[in-house]
Amino acid sequence: MKVSNHLSERMKERNLKTKWILETVQHPDEQIDIAEDETHFYKIIAEYQDKWLKVVVNKMNNIIITAYFDRNKKGK
Repeated sequence: MKVSNHLSERMKERNLKTKWILETVQHPDEQIDIAEDETHFYKIIAEYQDKWLKVVVNKMNNIIITAYFDRNKKGK
């Protein structure tokens, strides 16, 4: 799976680890198909105070668009 230029830049800004992003896509705690070409993957990252990491993927192009800790997502 490819990584967008946008994500590459944001990973540095947001201190996101590659392993967190890959784990989220490969073994999500939750997955939501938004559209035919867009899926949101969520995973609780224990190393980051049990916060939810959201990873947005364009499945048609097999590219990870962006990732960030979702402040609005609550619970386990």
